[in-house]
Amino acid sequence: MKNRAYEAAAKSRLFRDIIAVLFLVSFVTTFNYGGCINIPTGGGGGSSATGDRPPVLISPGNKAVNEGELLTFTLSVIDPDNDPISYSMVGTPTGATLNATTGEFNWTPDYTQSGDYPITFTATSKLLSDSKNSIITVNNVPNLNVISISGGITTTLVTGVQGFRITNDSTKVVYVDNYDEVTGTADLKVVAITGGTPITLATDVYRWNWQITPDSTKVVYAGASYPSYNLKVVAITGGAATTLAAATGVQYLQIIPDSTKVVYTDNYDEVTHTGDLKVVAITGGTATTLATDVNPGYLQIAPDSTKVIYMDNYNDVAPTGDLKMVSITGGSATTLATGVKSKDWQITPDSAKVVYPDNYDEVTDTADLKVVAITGGTATALATGVQYWQITPDSTKVVYADNYDEVTYTVDLKVVAITGGTATVLATGVQYWQITTDSTRVVYADNYDKVAYTVDLKVVAITGGTATALATGVNPGYLQITPDSTKVAYTDNYDEVTHTVDLKVVAITGGAATALAAGIPGNDLQITPDSTKVVYSE
Repeated sequence: MKNRAYEAAAKSRLFRDIIAVLFLVSFVTTFNYGGCINIPTGGGGGSSATGDRPPVLISPGNKAVNEGELLTFTLSVIDPDNDPISYSMVGTPTGATLNATTGEFNWTPDYTQSGDYPITFTATSKLLSDSKNSIITVNNVPNLNVISISGGITTTLVTGVQGFRITNDSTKVVYVDNYDEVTGTADLKVVAITGGTPITLATDVYRWNWQITPDSTKVVYAGASYPSYNLKVVAITGGAATTLAAATGVQYLQIIPDSTKVVYTDNYDEVTHTGDLKVVAITGGTATTLATDVNPGYLQIAPDSTKVIYMDNYNDVAPTGDLKMVSITGGSATTLATGVKSKDWQITPDSAKVVYPDNYDEVTDTADLKVVAITGGTATALATGVQYWQITPDSTKVVYADNYDEVTYTVDLKVVAITGGTATVLATGVQYWQITTDSTRVVYADNYDKVAYTVDLKVVAITGGTATALATGVNPGYLQITPDSTKVAYTDNYDEVTHTVDLKVVAITGGAATALAAGIPGNDLQITPDSTKVVYSE
């Protein structure tokens, strides 16, 4: 009789021996060819029957680029077997390229391609591959457009603009483009207000530190790289630039109103946050030092071009400083006031007085408003508990805000004579305002709607009285009165998805509004000084 239990055991031992031999052969073969055992996991492309292992693509991450600028990067991969790699992508934007051999990606999106672009990058080795997802965000770089203040056809002047200003004679627009984030510089160009071919004025301009002379003939700018900016001037028609101050770390510049000189600060001390105040002729030459240990940025030039008001002895904790005046030709400075809050002071348009805040209260964010002659002397108190203010263009009055309400974010709007006296209440529940150039009216916003994020636009006589409604459902923060005081430009219909608005204009006396442009960003709008056009970016 056969021992079935013994036979079963023998067969079992034989089976195990066969498996052991096969495993050993597999191990030796694998070790000789790959150095390790390749166990398929079922993910990431797996492995081939020959022991080849998949590549590992390093995620490029998400990227961002401006319209008109080059985005370039090279994909990185790890392949355990050092096999040749080929690269591909899915979701290719128009104009983008990927080198299949090197993995180099290049794309310069045009000025119509702002938005998000999801792309899947893949690295392939033989039959195995690995993929990673990335989103490339193309930032909108606006076109520069112009339209008549009365409406009509919009003309595109240039594309790729990153900041602009209109000449005082309303004939040209100076702008910057091709901003370089590494050097902090951009190209400075000019184009006629009617359109045409732009002229390049300079290629090494610090992005925001440039000004057009009031007579519209030149542009003064800070060139080269931080922190040693050179101060240069170039004709508005182009040509070679003249260096006014070389490699001295120019921090701040202002052209005096008569266009003959440039006031600037240099030798900035990062410990004391002060610099030297100097003036140089617009044609170049030796600079004159006006003051030392000045707080850069805290200075104003009198409209008659004869004096400079500046601040020194600034206290970061207070934050206050001393207000001083010096002649544009140099000499001893005159102290006008002490304990003045930061740069919150204004020179009257007639160059006769300086209005400034005193006794600043950090808790209520208010101050006492005073006025002093530009040559110095005893100050006159105008108002108390003031938060901000404007001097009328005719230099006879000061419009100011007080009684700030933290719940409604509004203030009371009042006016007082520049010589002092009793104030007149113009409006309550106000959010912001502007005075007309002819000094006869104040345009302001009220009835703030926190949900809709809109306000109503109204106008009131500078002497007080009943206000006239100009528009409702207006976007807060933007309004401009035409220099001739006849119209008000504003935006409404804000779209939270596209972040765009509609641009409209209404007569200063009220009536139906005229639509100028729809679906524009609305963050950079300027009216030409002659009040005939609106230049805007989109």
